[in-house]
Amino acid sequence: MKGVLVTLVLCAAVVLSAVSAAAENPLTITASAGIGGVIDPVGEVLVAQGGDQTFTITADVGHYIADVAVDGVSVGAVGTYAFTAVDADHSITASFSPVQTWIS
Repeated sequence: MKGVLVTLVLCAAVVLSAVSAAAENPLTITASAGIGGVIDPVGEVLVAQGGDQTFTITADVGHYIADVAVDGVSVGAVGTYAFTAVDADHSITASFSPVQTWIS
């Protein structure tokens, strides 16, 4: 029975060490927004390796979300974007356009 206990203790120590290493070496998601709206959170957001992070994109009054790009690739005019199981640094950028009104 002592051999089983030692094995369990060693396995738990390895798992705790891996979790600690992920927390000590977070990854960065750089979030930015152009004129006409906001992204939340903004700036350099730290995420533990394997963690998740959701961003909310909101246009100002008189603007609309024109596009959201993740790592330079368009994901469309979305109001939220979730990174899941993060395993590398990323970027997310929101762009906005003014609403056009026509007077006739």
